[in-house]
Amino acid sequence: MQYMGYRTEVAGLYPDYFKMYWAAVNGDAETARSHGAKLLEKDPTLGLAYIGEATACWFHGDPEGHKAAFAKAAENMGGQPMAARLFVQSINAATTEEKLTLARKAMVLAPDDPMLALQLAYFLFAEADEATEALAIMRRVAWRWPACGGVHNMLGYLELAAGNQKAAGDHFRMYARVCPEIANAHDSLGDYQVAVGDKEGAMKSFARALELGPGVGLVRFGFDIAGHGLGADHRVHDLVEESGEAQFEGIVGRIVEGEGRLAQLEAVG
Repeated sequence: MQYMGYRTEVAGLYPDYFKMYWAAVNGDAETARSHGAKLLEKDPTLGLAYIGEATACWFHGDPEGHKAAFAKAAENMGGQPMAARLFVQSINAATTEEKLTLARKAMVLAPDDPMLALQLAYFLFAEADEATEALAIMRRVAWRWPACGGVHNMLGYLELAAGNQKAAGDHFRMYARVCPEIANAHDSLGDYQVAVGDKEGAMKSFARALELGPGVGLVRFGFDIAGHGLGADHRVHDLVEESGEAQFEGIVGRIVEGEGRLAQLEAVG
């Protein structure tokens, strides 16, 4: 198999790199951050180690921190494999066209790398409105990585956007099954349950997400309490209470509307 890989003159980095890489792929923000920090302690010149911090910033809803982490990565990519350099360049690129060009080049060099596939699919889906191509790419990746939670997460959203609710549900449930201790897996399952009208299931999924990762900014109540008939605001407070995070303030949610449009849920303090 061909991956983007990394190069370093410091011995003994592979265990932390392996854990950081797969935590990032699977949406485990704090594990990625922790092992990325350990890598940087051992080798401050290893640019790919900043993936850990970038992942945590992404899931904490900190786009500036995410941008800063990849800027630091770009400063420390000398001597790294070309696929890895193209990957970092694609994230730092100014335009969608540049991002897609660089991400596609990286995939040519490392076609088996799930992180590169996820990034290319994200660019296609979120920035280029090319969901069909993104879906085709991720279906191929899932064949090679059938137990990769991050792959199932991306496929869940892509299948849902394509109107394939059953396939989407299968992928979201698989994500939660293979990554049961990752908050984002339950958060994503909750998004799906909201989209298909399973309000009680969504409540349970978001409660589990909060229990596992109360500090993660993208853990959210993905439903409109009033608009979907879930009752008054005390239901939100009940959910927080049940998750053991009664003091968790400023919870910001995402309202999932019928056509996938997003809006901010008023913060609950």
